[in-house]
Amino acid sequence: MNIPLMNLADAYADYRGALMEELNAQIDECRFIGGTAVARFEAAWAAYCGLPWAAGCSNGTDALVLALEALGIGAGDEVFLPANSFIATAEAVCRVSAKPVFCDVEEATGLMDAAYFAEAVKKSGKPGAVIPVHLYGQMADIEAIVQIAAENGLKVIEDAAQAHGARRNGLGPGQISDAATFSFYPGKNLGAWGDAGAVVSRHEELLCKIKMIRDHGREKGGKYLHLILGHNHRMDAIQATVLCHKLLYLDAWAEKRRGLAQMYGEVLADIEGIARPITAAGSEPVWYVYTITAERRDELAAYLKDRGIATGIYYPLPLHRQPAFRDRGAMPFLPVTEDLAGKILSLPFWPEMTQDMVRAVGMAMREFYG
Repeated sequence: MNIPLMNLADAYADYRGALMEELNAQIDECRFIGGTAVARFEAAWAAYCGLPWAAGCSNGTDALVLALEALGIGAGDEVFLPANSFIATAEAVCRVSAKPVFCDVEEATGLMDAAYFAEAVKKSGKPGAVIPVHLYGQMADIEAIVQIAAENGLKVIEDAAQAHGARRNGLGPGQISDAATFSFYPGKNLGAWGDAGAVVSRHEELLCKIKMIRDHGREKGGKYLHLILGHNHRMDAIQATVLCHKLLYLDAWAEKRRGLAQMYGEVLADIEGIARPITAAGSEPVWYVYTITAERRDELAAYLKDRGIATGIYYPLPLHRQPAFRDRGAMPFLPVTEDLAGKILSLPFWPEMTQDMVRAVGMAMREFYG
């Protein structure tokens, strides 16, 4: 049995026919950038997030750049973020000429360690913002991080690229911070048919500024009047149509993910050499991926590959050890992050994955560890 890491094609049967009708109507309208399709998705996504405002954009990386720029983060500002994340989080900081300050993570969850962040801020020369990353479908301790940020005058931007619909103590991304950003990369829990992203916020003025920056500094209706310098970070109307339709299924897909995560927990129980993912107190994860820690991780991955079972590593080389940041003085010793980088392993996982597949993965892992 060949089992991929994820299979996007399995979900198409749920929505393909109806969505193609909507896309044909979009093609007939001949409005491919912005317009009513994007406005409709922005309203739907804001409502889903329990917030009044959303701004669609070109991708998740640009969403972070837009939020940082609109909040006034720039040259010399220090932005705190976990080292266990995709490079886009730190890349966005550098794109606004700010300095990434890498923080260690919790051993149990792989999420940003609020206590480490609190100590790091005390040593900062010019603290500007913090970007907690909600990883693997689970939110970081956003209440603690927001409190530390408020005590030190930092802006808070949540990187929720892997947390569509997640909650922690009843709070979703963006509900107590300055803003939260999302990626709709095709493999995400809510994925476009290409690149797309969004920023959500409680603050109307901030979102209005983001909408100007994403569209060459223009206000709505002012085609050749540019009030500020901006970028071309707009969302394509076709992606907005895809996302608006797929949003109808997001909660049902999340429920399937929870069921699979529970089953994985059962089939992997008592295997010596691995640790199953831990759900933090008050957390309601949406299980973007199912990530374990494993002794002899690379050997296990090779063993599973030989048996047709794919795996992934998120992430094998922490951000503070990436060559791209070597000349930025950003290579501290982060023991938990570095230990996890050699152990984390993501197993096959997508909503339509069958129970037989989960059992097959579990059986192969039991065979490996003997």
